[in-house]
Amino acid sequence: MTLTERWHRAVRGAGATADDAPVDAAGADLLARWREPHRHYHTTDHLAAMLSIVDGYGGSDPVRLATWYHDAVYDPRAPGDANERASAALARSVLTDLGVPDAAEVERLVLLTAGHTVDPGDPDGALLCDADLAILAATPGTTTPTREPSAASTPTSPTSRFAPPEQPSSATY
Repeated sequence: MTLTERWHRAVRGAGATADDAPVDAAGADLLARWREPHRHYHTTDHLAAMLSIVDGYGGSDPVRLATWYHDAVYDPRAPGDANERASAALARSVLTDLGVPDAAEVERLVLLTAGHTVDPGDPDGALLCDADLAILAATPGTTTPTREPSAASTPTSPTSRFAPPEQPSSATY
């Protein structure tokens, strides 16, 4: 299944009432965001990997949509949780326009990815955060398609454990 097909399945499964044209446009906008040239880890590879985890655990459509939106806004120079807050606001705005009844729940889930702290009894939040952090539990020696840990792609994060920014990362997991 292509990413476009996965987008349609998630947004329609979540109850979107909008016609196909705005649904298509929203999906195309998201894919363009995930393909921005300044991204190193937060790419369509990361998105696809997360969606596979969410699907593998029988995640709900709001969790799938939160996966799509969790890094939709990505500025490596943004301070703190600015990217997550902007991504959550984008999710609520677009999904509300598409007629998704659970737009506020998707926004809440996206905000959880700022600190990956989930309350007990929140299986949707736990699944989203676990899927986002799954690479950290990968078997040593396993390489990701991007071959770069998320901290290395975030200049504001400590990178002492990773290759210097001017050198390509050769990190393996």
